[in-house]
Amino acid sequence: MRHVPLCLSLLCCSAISTYLLSNADAATPSEVHFSIPAQPLSSAITLFARQSGLHVAVAGTIAGKVRTAPVTGVMSPNSALKKILAGTGVIATEHAGGLIVLTSQPVSVPHQTTQAIQEENLIVTGRASSKHQKKIDASYAITTISQKELRMRSISSVSEALKNTPGFWVEASGGEVGANIRARGIPVDGYGSVQLEEDGLPLQSDPALGYLNADDSFRIDETLRNIQVVRGGPSSIVAQNAPGGLVNFISKRGTEKLSGVGKQTFGDDGLYRTDAWLGGPAGPWRWSLGGFYRVENGVRDPGFRANSGGQIRANVSRSFSHGGSFFVDYKHLDDRTAFFTDIPVTYDKSGNITSLPGFNANTGTYSVSSRRLTPC
Repeated sequence: MRHVPLCLSLLCCSAISTYLLSNADAATPSEVHFSIPAQPLSSAITLFARQSGLHVAVAGTIAGKVRTAPVTGVMSPNSALKKILAGTGVIATEHAGGLIVLTSQPVSVPHQTTQAIQEENLIVTGRASSKHQKKIDASYAITTISQKELRMRSISSVSEALKNTPGFWVEASGGEVGANIRARGIPVDGYGSVQLEEDGLPLQSDPALGYLNADDSFRIDETLRNIQVVRGGPSSIVAQNAPGGLVNFISKRGTEKLSGVGKQTFGDDGLYRTDAWLGGPAGPWRWSLGGFYRVENGVRDPGFRANSGGQIRANVSRSFSHGGSFFVDYKHLDDRTAFFTDIPVTYDKSGNITSLPGFNANTGTYSVSSRRLTPC
């Protein structure tokens, strides 16, 4: 990842030039009438510079991300600047020649608030750096799917989750797993061009084995925090077998207060599924426990339970004051799913596609119980 050095962007332009002092030792006015409404720091500092006659510079990385307090009335420029920056975490430092430089400093906020902000804004997928980066600052295509979206759309498979991702074509007619996915511009089926990861680690070295797709090795449930999808860009650099994209499933961590969720799902194909998650504190540590169990006949009823099983996941985490963290995760997956193969069809006398005699192409399947087979 290319590191751009921090540069100072002068936000006081032509309007400030009328206030330039003839020498660096000229005195500034003691009191000035200020009228600056609440607004982003970049525009607030421009107004301040115009009204005070001072030279002000601000780091471009914070100019558009901080919102200032309103200032109205007659006061000294120093008092006005303090009111503008109150509660923003930005400090003003005066340099030679009367130049005032604004820089950011850490703001003391509750841990839970900081964690919520990071979960909403920070991107951890497809990056070869440990520095924080927001989605809006990334130069490549990113799609984020939250647990709330997964729950609202009742998604329980990888293929269903990726159907609404731009640039991906997904075909999932074979059942819950074993789907086909193609990234735009790469004509490779299965998961041959898209890598799946769990908390930054690949599910399989080769995501498109002839006998095992990457989605066969993963199940979606309430233990997920979100899904981050990078299409192209750096995906082929930070992950193997990922020229088309990288999908990272990020786990939930324990919370400061005990919390949990339970979900029951029913379907007209004999589906009964229970999901649950619980997390909380243990001193300075955080723990998380959850999983699912499901039985289902399948999208085509074979006469027996085509899908049955579930998984259990647990993790323990801790964040340290110096900025580091510790995370260990355990998962046990014991699930059986049916893969429904292609159904043969034929043409009738009029040239229309129709079922083979004695076989319904709409509901029939080759997967049947041995007790239903008729001996020759």
